[in-house]
Amino acid sequence: MKKVNLDKAQIVDIEYEGAAKLLQPIVFKNGDQYSCVLGIDNQTCIYGSGDSIEQAIQEWDNNLQVHLESAGTDDPIVRKVKDIIGMPDVPEKVKKEPANYESHINSIKDPDVAEQVKAFYNQFD
Repeated sequence: MKKVNLDKAQIVDIEYEGAAKLLQPIVFKNGDQYSCVLGIDNQTCIYGSGDSIEQAIQEWDNNLQVHLESAGTDDPIVRKVKDIIGMPDVPEKVKKEPANYESHINSIKDPDVAEQVKAFYNQFD
């Protein structure tokens, strides 16, 4: 896999919110546009762009949501997100014991992050 390589001068240092706070995607300036990416390589990533940092992150967040809702458990992005949020690879247990994931979601203080984690769990339903 080819890794994403950026010039450090392109990377924007920001204070993350919502799902981005938990997942820490890379935000960078590319010409007049801002981009936001979380991924494994150039072919396996969640990407968003916009005229502002906020627009790039919002598009990234929307694309992440769509991806988590449609990708399977063996998807590299799904596995990366699971690693970051510390979710064990036990979809059968999640299916059988919804209280496990409901209590996890309820324990998350940031509502945006909680919504992302909920979407992630819902893919197993």
